[in-house]
Amino acid sequence: MSGIKKKILEAFLTLFFLGKIPFAPGTFGSLFGLFLGFLFFFFHFHFSFFLFIAFGLTRTAIPLIDVYEKETKKHDQKSIIVDELIGIFFAFFLVGFCEINAINLILAFILFRFFDIGKPWIIKKADKNIGWWWWVIFDDILAWIFAWVMSLILIFTFNIFPRDIFWGLMIIASISLFVIYGTHFIISNKKKREKIQKLFLLHPNTISFLRIPIWIFAILFFHYDYSLLAIFLFTIAVVSDYSDGVIARACNLKTELGKSLDPLADKIVYFLPLLYFWYIWKINILLVLIFIFIDSVGQFSRIFLKKMQKETKANSFGKVKTTLVFIFLFYFFLLERFFIIPSIISSIFLILFSLLAVFSLVRKVI
Repeated sequence: MSGIKKKILEAFLTLFFLGKIPFAPGTFGSLFGLFLGFLFFFFHFHFSFFLFIAFGLTRTAIPLIDVYEKETKKHDQKSIIVDELIGIFFAFFLVGFCEINAINLILAFILFRFFDIGKPWIIKKADKNIGWWWWVIFDDILAWIFAWVMSLILIFTFNIFPRDIFWGLMIIASISLFVIYGTHFIISNKKKREKIQKLFLLHPNTISFLRIPIWIFAILFFHYDYSLLAIFLFTIAVVSDYSDGVIARACNLKTELGKSLDPLADKIVYFLPLLYFWYIWKINILLVLIFIFIDSVGQFSRIFLKKMQKETKANSFGKVKTTLVFIFLFYFFLLERFFIIPSIISSIFLILFSLLAVFSLVRKVI
C-alpha cells in the first residue's frame, strides 16, 4: 500500500487522527460523534439519519479495518476509533425513538462511554478472547446495546417519577460507580498502592472516621430541604464503607484500630439519622432505642472477645443488617415524601434490625 493511501485510510479509521491522541482516544472519538449529534439535532435531521450513517460507516469500516490490521500486523489498535463513532450513532438512533434532544444525546454518550470503558462481562469476553477483525466493532455494538437499554430505563424514569427521585437515583448511581471504580483504579498496581500507604487522607482509618461528620452534614442539609445535596453526602458516607476495606486489604493497611473503627463508624452513621427521623416523628422511638442498645452491645462485645483472644470477624447477619438499615434510610431520604408507608411497616423493619443484631451478637460469641 502506498504512503498516501495508507495516510488516507489511517485518517478515516482514526477520525482525522483524533485516535492518535495519547490519552482516552475512544472518548475523543465519542465526543466527535456527540458534536455531530448536536449538529444534526440543531438542523432538525430525522433520528433515522443516525442509523443510515452508522450502517454506512460499518459497511465501509469493517473491510478497511481488516486491510489496516494486516498492513500494520496489530489487532484492535487503540488509535482506531471509527468504531466509537459507529457505536455512539447507533445509541443516538435508538434513543431517538423516545426523543432527540440535548439531554438524551448526552445521556446516551455518558452511558455508551461507561459500558465501553467499564466493559461488562460479555463485552470484556468479546474484546479479549475473539481475535477476528470484525470484533473490533462488535464490542462497541454490545456497548451501545447496554447504553440503549439503560437510556430507555432512565428516560422512562425521568418522565414517570418526580424529578427529585430521578435526580436522587442518578446521584446515588453516579457516586456509587465513581467510588467503586475509583477505589479499584487507585489500587490497580504496586506503585499506586505504595503511594496510598503514604497518604493520610486515603488511609482506611481516616476514611472510616470522615464518614461520621459527612453524615452529620447530610442530616443538616436534609433538615433544611437541600435534599439532593443530602443524598449526595449520604451516598458518599455509605459507599466509602466499601473503599476503606478494599484499600486496607490491598495496601496492607489493616490495623487493630481499623477493625473496631469501621463497624463503630457504621453504627454511628446509621444511629444518627435513625434518631433524627424519630425526632421529626417518622419512626417509633422505643424500637429505635432497643435497636441502638442491642447493636451497641454487639459493638462493645468486641472488646471482651478480644481479651478472650476470640476472633471477631464480621458475619453475614451483621452485613445483612447494615445493608437493610442503609436501604431503610435511603427510603426516608429519597422516597418518603412521595410514597408514604404505614408506621407499622417501619416498625416491622426496626424489629427485624434488632433481631439481626441479636443473631450477629450470638454468632460472634459462639
